Amino acid sequence: MKHLHQKSRGQILAIVALVLVAVVATPAAAQDTPVVPGPQVPFANTITVSGFGDAFGRPDIARIEMGVDIANENVGEAFSQANTVMNEVIAAIVATGTAQEDVQTSGINMWAEDRYNPETGEPTGVRLYHVSNTVRVTVRDVEQVEEVISAAVEAGANNVYGLSFGIDDTDSLEQEARVEALDNARTRAEQLATAIGATLGAPIIVNETYGGGGIAMPYSLDRAQGGGGGAPVEPGQSSVSVQVQVTYSIS
Repeated sequence: MKHLHQKSRGQILAIVALVLVAVVATPAAAQDTPVVPGPQVPFANTITVSGFGDAFGRPDIARIEMGVDIANENVGEAFSQANTVMNEVIAAIVATGTAQEDVQTSGINMWAEDRYNPETGEPTGVRLYHVSNTVRVTVRDVEQVEEVISAAVEAGANNVYGLSFGIDDTDSLEQEARVEALDNARTRAEQLATAIGATLGAPIIVNETYGGGGIAMPYSLDRAQGGGGGAPVEPGQSSVSVQVQVTYSIS
């Protein structure tokens, strides 16, 4: 009987020890258990719209690609002729009042052309080497564009292209376009809020993208060399565009 009593007492002590271990271990386990938050809705009760704005102004700057293309059966002579004519073209451009730093070489290329008999299609054995030299000219007075082109052509330029107009300082036009884009976004958001029976609140997030516009024009070399002088050049208008994305609160 005494033996059974001692055995029961031992079992009770073992059970108590296990309970104590469980109690001590439970807080540690709880600390290691990751807490997973529920789904979040960061933009609840909001409307996001895009707004667009454009502003227009008369260009005050022009950019032109001009150059020479020389063909010769001797590659050395082709390079020499191209360099000589190009130097004369640059000198003529600078003589119009264009700053030297506004004349930048944009490309020098050379390629070979094998000539063929147009009737038989057989090679004639003649190979021409073409050498082209091109400069990019920035004209800071758009009224001088025709003068600059005519001077270059008269000096030997036989390649004129890439005429484009732009606005050198677009800050004021950019601000005008930005205000228009924000007004446009507000109007769109109000229309959406009304359609869903909500009241539009303050803007929460605003993102902007910007784009400057230029007007590119082809220039006919044939017209530039015509008897009436250079072809008329009209700069027209350039534009600045701003797009905004605005998130508004609603209630």
